[in-house]
Amino acid sequence: MNFDLIQEMDALDADGNPVKTNETIPLRAEFEGGTLKIFNANDELIVLQPWKPEVDGTRGTFADIEDAVAWYKTDNNHQGA
Repeated sequence: MNFDLIQEMDALDADGNPVKTNETIPLRAEFEGGTLKIFNANDELIVLQPWKPEVDGTRGTFADIEDAVAWYKTDNNHQGA
């Protein structure tokens, strides 16, 4: 599953003033046996997550790839839907 992670970044405008900007990072997810794998644009494995971290600190199970990617986006401060 291909998806984009959009993160807010600090940058400088043409006059050297600090501004906020969004960076779009293309990623690919695989989901097998309950484990989430995330790959970057160079097809390098950057995340191997075998469980769903729950809010209360316990370990849960991802329902499917959409659930796993939604967790990853939330955990990485995704900007957008």
